[in-house]
Amino acid sequence: MKIEITLNASEDLLEAIKSIAMFVGKINDEKNNEGADNSSVLEEKPKREQRKITLEELRSKLASISQSGKQKEVKNLIKKFGAEKLSEIKEEDYEELYKEAEKL
Repeated sequence: MKIEITLNASEDLLEAIKSIAMFVGKINDEKNNEGADNSSVLEEKPKREQRKITLEELRSKLASISQSGKQKEVKNLIKKFGAEKLSEIKEEDYEELYKEAEKL
């Protein structure tokens, strides 16, 4: 179980690094365009209710809860959504699963 959690955390970290690299790339692209207004890239902040929960965010949340000693509750929550493992959860259920996980 600990190996799986460590692997999931590593995957989450890799996704975060990729996201940061894409963001930096967009800023650099904007800076390279002559006369471009670079402030718009920095001002774009997604609103919580407008963006969707990603698998990586969900995995991170559940890993954190699991590490706090609630492995059984996490497993039961995943089963509640009709899956044996997190990767089997439907994308449209991520938000609801995340909200239920916050209650644990």
